[in-house]
Amino acid sequence: MNNRQDVHELGAKGDDRADDNDAIQTALDRVAGTGGTVFVPPGRYHVGTLLVRSRTTLELAAGATIVGPGKLDRFIPQDYAKGDTTVSWDEIPKRHTLVVRDAEHVTIRGQGTIEGQGKRWCTPGATPASWWRAVDPRPDVMVAVANSRDVVIEGITLTDPPNWNLDLYNSERIQVRGVTIASDPRLPNNDGIDISGSQDVIISDSRIEVGDDGIVINGRRRAVRRVVVTNCLISSECAALKVGWEYTRNDISQIAFSNCVLSGCNRGLAAYSCAGATIEDVVASNLVVDTNAPLAFCRPIHLDLRRGKDGERGAMRRIQVSNMVARTQGRILITGDAGSMVEDVVLRDVTLSYPYIEDPDPDAEGNTSSQFSNNNRAARRARAAVVAENVKGLGIDGLRVRWPECEVPDEWRIAAKRENGGTRIFHPDYSNPRPCEFGALWGRNLQGGWFRGDAEASEPGAPRTDLEDSTIRVE
Repeated sequence: MNNRQDVHELGAKGDDRADDNDAIQTALDRVAGTGGTVFVPPGRYHVGTLLVRSRTTLELAAGATIVGPGKLDRFIPQDYAKGDTTVSWDEIPKRHTLVVRDAEHVTIRGQGTIEGQGKRWCTPGATPASWWRAVDPRPDVMVAVANSRDVVIEGITLTDPPNWNLDLYNSERIQVRGVTIASDPRLPNNDGIDISGSQDVIISDSRIEVGDDGIVINGRRRAVRRVVVTNCLISSECAALKVGWEYTRNDISQIAFSNCVLSGCNRGLAAYSCAGATIEDVVASNLVVDTNAPLAFCRPIHLDLRRGKDGERGAMRRIQVSNMVARTQGRILITGDAGSMVEDVVLRDVTLSYPYIEDPDPDAEGNTSSQFSNNNRAARRARAAVVAENVKGLGIDGLRVRWPECEVPDEWRIAAKRENGGTRIFHPDYSNPRPCEFGALWGRNLQGGWFRGDAEASEPGAPRTDLEDSTIRVE
């Protein structure tokens, strides 16, 4: 039997005034476990927390918008701990607009929208360009898939979240395809998609425009394995594609990124092991990147391995990036802190084109971001297209660098730049597109590997490499 529930038939109005939560939740409860569909026609439906259970399809018509709560008491707190004392305090309780929890065979599809009223949970920044500040307390991830299996999210739009847009938490066999995520870049912590302790995940054919990270793979709760991200357009003022974060304790492996355009980002591809996690077997191919972001210290690629606060040591190994074209003012930065070695990193056929050179030396030392190679002070300031420290088996093959030749293009002349993780505001001087000399490769303790390509220093006759305590072959 085809069990299809139209929420209007159960009393939902969609008039942007009524509380439609009970009508929509009743529809979801009626089809739960049957393989049926809840259909939401065009309109604006104000809700609290909606729970989607097993063998359910939620279909949002074009013009249908589910609007999340504007008051904290409208949410139903979700406690994922279930008595598990290994789950830290920040895991519980959580307040979401839409939750797929402890479920299987769920589909959320259509051309409609889920909107989180994010600005209700913030106060404006000091200037129109500043980040907004979150109020405390505020809701958590707008849409959460938790402890679930065989979930498909297709076609819908997510916008204006009070926190992250979409979290895939401790789940398996998840597909996200054809989704649009579009948020005001000034909203705090408005990550596009977080993959948190989930496995066998495919994200494809989606467009993400956010101020915080675009797609983040983190090891909350358990290890992450087997993730594919392909055919996506990602605009992010932080990291467009990020593997790990400063709190990741569980391992991450078998990750593939391909055929993505990453624009306006502070970092294109980033990986962080800073609390004991092992990150390994990551490949990225066919990426187009620009780091034309309103932030200082941009990096098209940033890999960072360091000890945690309690001395934990993780690992980072077998990472390959191939066929990348990037317009950037910054540097590829690959670092392990003292006593650590990043292993087996290969950059193949990478082209960097510089509209202008951002000199990191005067200001990088004062940066307080937890995602800026904090324990590698010299590398933070080093002037080169590729900066690497404490790496075993670094292979660079086919690196091409095109240094600035004339005036800085108008679209790259951002008058005021913020600092990720800090409060400083910078006003760059664009009168000279080459304010300092950059080499092709700066390295300290690079053991083994090779450096091939026609990349030269930014100034004729200047050394292309600056290497110490290194055995990397320069060919």
